[in-house]
Amino acid sequence: MYAITPELAAAELHALADAVRAAGVDKVRVYLSIGPDMFADEPERIAVVDRLAEAFGLTAETVDDGGWHRIAVRRDGGFTLRVDTNVSAPQRCVCGAACEHTEAVPA
Repeated sequence: MYAITPELAAAELHALADAVRAAGVDKVRVYLSIGPDMFADEPERIAVVDRLAEAFGLTAETVDDGGWHRIAVRRDGGFTLRVDTNVSAPQRCVCGAACEHTEAVPA
């Protein structure tokens, strides 16, 4: 299984929060990555990223960061939240502009 229900995700996050509080350490660094089921269709994955990003007060964008992703990131000191999924590279016209024309070629 590569995805869990929102209810189970929330329960796991609560358990982690409790463990961090109980650990008795002075400071921690947190990196949280959340995203859709990796086997869902691309339009569905993009929609999930957009909805999650909006729920966290973020805006997702499609970027090439060594591979194409739909992504939203928040960095606050020692806390990083990343909402993302892999996406296909945009189609490009011969002139290089992004487009959806039938003569488009992969980027």
